[in-house]
Amino acid sequence: MKYLVILATLFVITQLRVYAASDSVRVRIKPDSTLVTGVLVYNGSTEIIVRISPDKVKSIRRTDILDIQHIEPVYSTGISTPGVDSSRGFLAVGATFGLPAVYNARIGFHLGGFSMHLSGMQFEDVQGTQVDVLFCLKESEHTLSYMGAVYGQGRLNNLVLDNNKYISRVDYSYVGLAGVYYSYGFLLEAGMAFGPASTPLPFFQIGYLLKAGD
Repeated sequence: MKYLVILATLFVITQLRVYAASDSVRVRIKPDSTLVTGVLVYNGSTEIIVRISPDKVKSIRRTDILDIQHIEPVYSTGISTPGVDSSRGFLAVGATFGLPAVYNARIGFHLGGFSMHLSGMQFEDVQGTQVDVLFCLKESEHTLSYMGAVYGQGRLNNLVLDNNKYISRVDYSYVGLAGVYYSYGFLLEAGMAFGPASTPLPFFQIGYLLKAGD
């Protein structure tokens, strides 16, 4: 587990460095020369997409663009602080129901096209922790869709089987693939886990995460 945390931390640092150097632009659009300032997240042949706030992007057709100015990037920690541009990322904290611990506390950090989540808790005789490393597949003004890998560890205490056999403790770990849908604070995660049984097992989390600063 500690090696996974180290690798995930190194990956986050790399993404911070890469995204900090993202292309910040100022776009002047028709018909009244309105200025749109933010981070260029998509540069297509017919349109561009500019992130203008932590949870808002704007799609601009190329036919509506008068000119584009590239400006110096503003380095940000993603924390809403007066005088600091937090459009580079956001932190979300909340609670979910599902694997690994039935009732889970969950914290997620989103930065550009990357997100990392940590969830888990101890609830009665069940406890567990799960790490998600996710990549954004699609985003709109209030909705983000992710796909990624998960790693989890759990423990079941005082387990009684159907044949009345008693097991004081069962430890398990798993890896898996998951899709995550996050919209207006509501989160839904579903995927397949490999490890706790001889065959892949479906798992899910559903809950609510509030963005820091909202």
